[in-house]
Amino acid sequence: MVNKTTSADGVELVWTACGHGEPALVFIHGFAGDRHQFANQVEAFADRHRVITLDLAGHGESGHDRERWGPGAFADDVVAVMDAAGVEQAILIGHSMGGVVMLETANRYPERVTGLVAIDTLQNIEALFPPGMVDQLVAGMRGAFEETMEGFARALMIEQTDPDLAARLVREFVGMRPQSAIGIMSSLTSIDVLPLFENLKVPFYAINSDMQPTNRAALEQRLQRVEVEVLDRVGHFPQLEATERFNEALGRAISFI
Repeated sequence: MVNKTTSADGVELVWTACGHGEPALVFIHGFAGDRHQFANQVEAFADRHRVITLDLAGHGESGHDRERWGPGAFADDVVAVMDAAGVEQAILIGHSMGGVVMLETANRYPERVTGLVAIDTLQNIEALFPPGMVDQLVAGMRGAFEETMEGFARALMIEQTDPDLAARLVREFVGMRPQSAIGIMSSLTSIDVLPLFENLKVPFYAINSDMQPTNRAALEQRLQRVEVEVLDRVGHFPQLEATERFNEALGRAISFI
């Protein structure tokens, strides 16, 4: 069933919950995504866990009227949904930008987070984005929004990505409201995630694609318990591109935590 609540700044949030048991699994999508990107995981894990999905502000069916964007505001979205769903303990599962959001949430509310699962994100926490990448994207979005968003989406796929899935992802990227998309992307320009790892005590499991290498040493240097699993022959959306293999990896991640 689709539910609604409001974030700390009054933006309406749409979310769903099914299944039973804590810690709950709270899925956090990335930039230009929405809760539907985890439909296959809801189906696979709701018989063993409470499963929560949500549309972050500016995405999907949630509201767009936000003055200040950024991972901190998105962390407030996650906690507002956890409160509305009555979730006290959660494993946060963040894809892409959602990985930074889950770190923010874990730092702000450590007593409510029992573990973190990163999906193709935070591969190199010492250099999150190549220099100038975000600024270049923002400039492109301001000048030629649809063209830039389509190019961004396609750069996250591989040659073997299913054409129907590729078309769906392009629609999702191009379909964002320009004002929201530019505000969100601009908020990522100067993000430094290293401080978010300083006080992180919970287990961390990364499920990454092989599109780029993972700096495992940087994670192990800062975390007490960490595991990295790399899925080959898959792009930036393993939960959609290789659902069976991804769900098996997610099962291992939950057991690890």
